[in-house]
Amino acid sequence: MRNLDQVQIRYDAAHKEVGEIALHGENRWRMSIPAEPSRDSDLIIAGSLQDVPALVAELRAARELRAAIDKHHDDSSEPICACIREAAADYDKVTGEGS
Repeated sequence: MRNLDQVQIRYDAAHKEVGEIALHGENRWRMSIPAEPSRDSDLIIAGSLQDVPALVAELRAARELRAAIDKHHDDSSEPICACIREAAADYDKVTGEGS
């Protein structure tokens, strides 16, 4: 299981590095004025990296939901406990899904 805090730290570092390379790089990056998001190296990479925080948030919520399910899996007398409903509601908030 990946450490999500480390994933976030690597994302932050990569995003900063792309900005630095774009400012100080030598002819290895394609950049144009006006910007062309589908062609410019910095915009393509940065655009992809912008997905990471949402993915990390969704994965965190999914792991919390899974942990709640595992915690109460043995209690078959209760159809669904409040903590599972709460974790599911938090997951729905993060993902924009409705239950």
